[in-house]
Amino acid sequence: MEDESPTLKPRRIQNQNVVHRLERRRICSGRAGAHWYRVRCFHQNLFPNFTVVNVEKPPCFLRKFSPDGRCFIAFSSDQTSLEIYEYQGCQAAEDLLLGQTGETLANGNDQRSLNIRGRLFERFFSLLHVTNVASNGEHLNRECSLFTDDCRYVIVGSAAYLPEEPHPHFFEVYRNNESVTPNPRSPLEDYSLHIIDLRTGRLCDTRAFKCDKIILSHNQGLYLYRNILAVLSVQQQTIHVFQVGL
Repeated sequence: MEDESPTLKPRRIQNQNVVHRLERRRICSGRAGAHWYRVRCFHQNLFPNFTVVNVEKPPCFLRKFSPDGRCFIAFSSDQTSLEIYEYQGCQAAEDLLLGQTGETLANGNDQRSLNIRGRLFERFFSLLHVTNVASNGEHLNRECSLFTDDCRYVIVGSAAYLPEEPHPHFFEVYRNNESVTPNPRSPLEDYSLHIIDLRTGRLCDTRAFKCDKIILSHNQGLYLYRNILAVLSVQQQTIHVFQVGL
């Protein structure tokens, strides 16, 4: 007779109660190296209790926070520059929202609502640097960004379509025996990877990949592990490995 017991044991869900977690933090030291994990667990007990609709923002494409939550990056409207903001904390707009009732500030046209929506973004995010990154007709890919482990540097990618004339030379398209035939529905481009210092806004280095095909969207063609960056060239069937010297 076959064993009818399940092959997978149900995962045990720990107690989510905030009082229980605070008490465990007080009496338990935890395992070595697990401090940050224990701190992040408390984020599950925090939830927003007020929503502001249609907040005015600068003319840019908002992207993401750095892993440590201190910086927020955005791409300029022309997708050639990286904008670095410093997060001011959840208390930054306390005086601005003082006395506001309810859970949502919708599309009110009164002066107080307009003032809140117009000033809320600048209260939470202070602009630190605007770094001009892309050149030679390239545009930054808004879905491509990787942060280093220390959250000090960010790697972004830019690309530009190759003009039909002059056509690239044969040896530029086929650099080895594994190079594939270009697909008209996925044309070749010139790519550049840039590393920027979030503290100073300085463009530290750029690596160019001419007449290639690298999938930048959602970091599909890039992989960063500690200080090792791997870049997959679909066109050349090659993996480029770089050491990020910080």
